[in-house]
Amino acid sequence: MTGFIQLSTGDFYEGILLTNSLEQDLAGEIKCYTQMTGYENVLTNPDYENKIVVFTYPLIGNVGIRAQTFESGKPTIAGAVVYEAADQVFHYQGTCTLQQYLDKWNIPLLSHIDTRAVVKKIREEQNVSCVLTTSMNEKNRRSIAYA
Repeated sequence: MTGFIQLSTGDFYEGILLTNSLEQDLAGEIKCYTQMTGYENVLTNPDYENKIVVFTYPLIGNVGIRAQTFESGKPTIAGAVVYEAADQVFHYQGTCTLQQYLDKWNIPLLSHIDTRAVVKKIREEQNVSCVLTTSMNEKNRRSIAYA
């Protein structure tokens, strides 16, 4: 399914919604994660609670989800944006894919987004919020309410 991320700057990016959990627009504060490893910690870190996290490393989830790396018992993020999410688990302790994990918790995962362009825009503008949506047309492009 096609999904979009629209920034409060007016910029928007089209991608693919990998989870089935975006029944209505999701508005929130956007946070960037630029490291190569540690995505499992971010998903469950209370510092990212209710944030939409943009991961800049091109492939996220290649080792799968390993519960022993969690910061808390369940995910705290509101949504995740990636360029590509691995569709297989490549670590012997991995129990499921990133997509399966987020789908289980009804957290939207938007992929095939130019995450580095999103981060550049966020760094230029500073305090940026965003909306994840499945319908982008001229009417709601102008009227989306940001958190």
